[in-house]
Amino acid sequence: MDFVDGRVKILVELKGTDTAAPLAEVLKKYIAKKNWNSQDFLVASFNHNELLKFKRLRPQIKAGLIFRNIPKENKDVEEKIKQVDYVVIPYKFVTAEFVDRMHKKGLYVGVYTVNTKVEYDCARRLNIDIVATDYPDKI
Repeated sequence: MDFVDGRVKILVELKGTDTAAPLAEVLKKYIAKKNWNSQDFLVASFNHNELLKFKRLRPQIKAGLIFRNIPKENKDVEEKIKQVDYVVIPYKFVTAEFVDRMHKKGLYVGVYTVNTKVEYDCARRLNIDIVATDYPDKI
């Protein structure tokens, strides 16, 4: 983060257990002492419990749940979704209905992994807010 020094936004994926508190402390220090603010960061994870811990520690930083497919509509998922700012699902599962449902809940929608111009154009037509790609130069 020192290298980019606040010139770009940073997406951090929590990969393991017990990562929420250390990341919250690192970001707190960067916001307090460096050229960063809370809007410069996005944090996401497949580990929903860890992500929700992070969100409780740093509620001002946008956080998102990553799913392996379209999440089922059930009480557990709905409770988690209420606590975050965005959801991310695989591009191959995204539908207009899902995007509309999440937007109506006030959430941003992200997809992964979009690696072609055709996929990117389709994501734009679906009003996707966040796109993860391996090849930003191709889209």
